[in-house]
Amino acid sequence: MQYIDEIVSILDTVKVWLFALIGVVTVLFVIIYALKYQAGDSAEKQDAMRNIRNTIIMGGSVFFLSWIATYIIDRLAAV
Repeated sequence: MQYIDEIVSILDTVKVWLFALIGVVTVLFVIIYALKYQAGDSAEKQDAMRNIRNTIIMGGSVFFLSWIATYIIDRLAAV
């Protein structure tokens, strides 16, 4: 059973890196779109706001789906 414990520890480490990567990419794209918002005219500002909203929704969704998948895997590993 020591192999299972090692695999679970590796998955926990990967989970942390995955969540950090999702957060960094989401924040990076929001910053890029915020800079486009500041430099644009009214049409470009609307487009940038739409992109910011979609980026936050997508980043949050990916984060949630990754979390729920790892939660299910952890629960199934305990069985």
